[in-house]
Amino acid sequence: MRFAVALSFPSPWRQCGIVVGFARATSPGAAIAVRCVILLAGLALCGCSTGDGALTPMETSFAPTAPDISLVAEKIQTLFKKWNLPGSPEVSAVRPAHAASPAKWVVCLKSDASEQTNRYALFLQDSDIVASRIAVLIDQCAQDQYAPLQSFARPKQ
Repeated sequence: MRFAVALSFPSPWRQCGIVVGFARATSPGAAIAVRCVILLAGLALCGCSTGDGALTPMETSFAPTAPDISLVAEKIQTLFKKWNLPGSPEVSAVRPAHAASPAKWVVCLKSDASEQTNRYALFLQDSDIVASRIAVLIDQCAQDQYAPLQSFARPKQ
């Protein structure tokens, strides 16, 4: 087997002792040998990346817990009044938001007034409302179950 090494770097690189290039087989048998070596090297690297083969699920203790809606009930009431919505506020349960949302958690808001059909997505981070908007399809507020906000409010002491 004969191999010709082709270097495509200028002479200063070669003077520094840096040898970079590729092997080119000069016969059909050598070409097969080069392909086999490359294939075996690739398979060896793939085998190293699989680890021990036992993928364990993430510990539940690391899973983030949803913010308590009672902690943001006052802020939701303030937004409801600020937007001049008729009726009383109703909210959905707090659930994980989609990947493209501005926060990790979302709660949906609507009015109990029959003439009001808009739903709003409120994005929560650490028991604080960080963003809000009229709900879009990806927020999935249309299929949520709603309850009056007063049922989530903390009793005043």
